[in-house]
Amino acid sequence: MKNEKETRAVEVSVGDYVRPYAVESKGGAFRYIIIGLVALAAGASFYFYPQLRNAWIIYGPRQPAANPQSAELASTLGVSSVPAAILSGPDLDVNFDRLRRENCDRTALLSFATKLAEVGYPRDAANALTTFASRCGNGDDALWAAVNVLMNISDYNGVIKIASGLVESIPTSPDVRYARGQAFQAAGQFEQAISDYVSTIELIPNVKNVSSKVFTDLAASYASLKRYCEAIAPVQMYVAADPSTRDTTQARALIADYAKKGACELEYAKGSDRFFAQGGDVIKAKADINGVSGTFIIDTGASLVSLTSGYAKRAKVRVDEADRVRLQSANGSTEGMMGVAQDIRLGRLQAKDVAVVVNIASAASFGRDIDGLLGMSFLARYEIVVSGGEIRLKERRF
Repeated sequence: MKNEKETRAVEVSVGDYVRPYAVESKGGAFRYIIIGLVALAAGASFYFYPQLRNAWIIYGPRQPAANPQSAELASTLGVSSVPAAILSGPDLDVNFDRLRRENCDRTALLSFATKLAEVGYPRDAANALTTFASRCGNGDDALWAAVNVLMNISDYNGVIKIASGLVESIPTSPDVRYARGQAFQAAGQFEQAISDYVSTIELIPNVKNVSSKVFTDLAASYASLKRYCEAIAPVQMYVAADPSTRDTTQARALIADYAKKGACELEYAKGSDRFFAQGGDVIKAKADINGVSGTFIIDTGASLVSLTSGYAKRAKVRVDEADRVRLQSANGSTEGMMGVAQDIRLGRLQAKDVAVVVNIASAASFGRDIDGLLGMSFLARYEIVVSGGEIRLKERRF
């Protein structure tokens, strides 16, 4: 799916020591004890190596004398709490020396911060990065590196603070939105996470390029708020982008689980119908949202149902003005407000509690006399078949 930036995990195999249980080797128990002790020692040495190495650097016999210039540079870089012996040790001395000569050397600073985190000082590394961005300017790359460092140590409030600054600086970056959304979700701020995940999807031009993790994280955030019926839509949006490969038993099981928890089957979406283009590829249709009639474009390329602000007011759509999302359209980037349509009726179709976004831009943003787009937050609740100038929507069964 859009802009693959997914969390990576490292898997370590300890090997295969399996023997046939029916065969008892001579001295077998003793051999396994030795193997176990060796494995334990190897694991312990791997885990404690950085700490032991740092201790040797700091307290070993070759500890260098304190250097006033080094202390001043450490203060400038924001790493005063890191022992001088570590800063002048084999992992950091080259870049530390480069920064002594040019303390706004971007390449040296980024490498220095990476090494500092690796030797066990991640918070100081993040501080060096944010200090550099403030002190030297043009620091989005340093701030992004700080976000990743703090995410690794689960400092979600720190991530939110830095990422929020980046959102202001580069509002059309889906990566920044997604990182902040993950931090919001981990911190239990699910409404804010939902806004960032929606923005992530909207900012990537082709929904097929969005990582599956964005959709499942969005669904999980809805579920954490016990809005299980709304949690179904992101999973169905993911599946609808490429049904031939994504309509899997796992996806269906997740949808069925949310449907059961929310008792969604009766009101989530019902009915079947078909709609035709009136010349060209654009399919327009009359629909009622919260009982108010409007003219809409049926758009499988739109992630959400999108409404003009004027129509949203007439239809009394619930919105949270503080809950802003970033939208990307053919006319450029703009802001919208997240909301919920209590009822949408299109022909013989009816759906309840549909996520919508209210476009803050001009009323003509969708075209003359058009009140909005019926996007995938509504359409994905149905089985979709597009053929030529026709779209068929069929009721799903969980």
